[in-house]
Amino acid sequence: PNTGMWFERFVIIVTSIHRDFLPSSWGYFSPTWVDITLFIGTIGLFVFLFLLFVRFLPIINMFEVKGITPQADPHDPIHHAEEKQPVLASSREVHA
Repeated sequence: PNTGMWFERFVIIVTSIHRDFLPSSWGYFSPTWVDITLFIGTIGLFVFLFLLFVRFLPIINMFEVKGITPQADPHDPIHHAEEKQPVLASSREVHA
C-alpha cells in the first residue's frame, strides 16, 4: 500500500551509502556477504511471519463467510426454530 515510501527510503539509504559526501572518498558500494545474508533473511522472516499469519487468521472475505453460516440460511430448521412465536398461553395456565 505504501510502496512509494519504501522506494524513497531505498533511494535515500542506497545513495547515501553509494556516494560519500567527501569527494576524496567517492567509490562504489559493493555489498558483503553479511549485507546479502541480512537482506535475504529479512525477506525470509517477512514471508514466514506472513504465512504464519495467514495460517492462523486466514484472509477470507466477510461477505462470503456470512452466506455459508447456518444462521444466515432462512431455511435452516435448527437455528430458526427459536424465532419468536406469539404466546397464546403461559405454562401456568396449561398445567393449572
